[in-house]
Amino acid sequence: MDYEIRLLTSKDSVDYRQLRLHALKNFPTYYGTSYDEALEKTDASYVQMIEKYDIFGVYLNQEISAIAMFAQAEGKHIEHFGNIYQVYVHKDKQNLSIGSKLMGAVIEHAKTKVQQIYICVSAHNKAAIALYKKFDFEIYGTEPKSLYIDNNYYDEHLMVKFLK
Repeated sequence: MDYEIRLLTSKDSVDYRQLRLHALKNFPTYYGTSYDEALEKTDASYVQMIEKYDIFGVYLNQEISAIAMFAQAEGKHIEHFGNIYQVYVHKDKQNLSIGSKLMGAVIEHAKTKVQQIYICVSAHNKAAIALYKKFDFEIYGTEPKSLYIDNNYYDEHLMVKFLK
């Protein structure tokens, strides 16, 4: 398996947009953003996201197969933590350990910037919860009815990993 994990640049914005839309279309109950909302965003807005946040991509055989965003909190009193968002491994590429490799890279990157990392995950996303627990994230709370999609509510677990 030939793969590369790297921070995305503005040149990767089309790849990022494509995979982000794929995630939202195929797994709408895992994310706070809807497919339609993301579809309406301009190409320039995806470039801006890449320029503002640390967005990682996994390229498998030179095709984007996974993404994850790391954002350090802004503000003197909260800059010691960061958040991971938008984690997604293409549904056809799951079970290849790409998610583990991606999370490992994001965490190593975060260690150079923060002391703790937060992640929010749909309570019914058992695979993601297992992955995060593998990296010593702990559930510290559950936000009931956090998402409202197609007349159904979904809870989200709040998880944290302490680095120092």
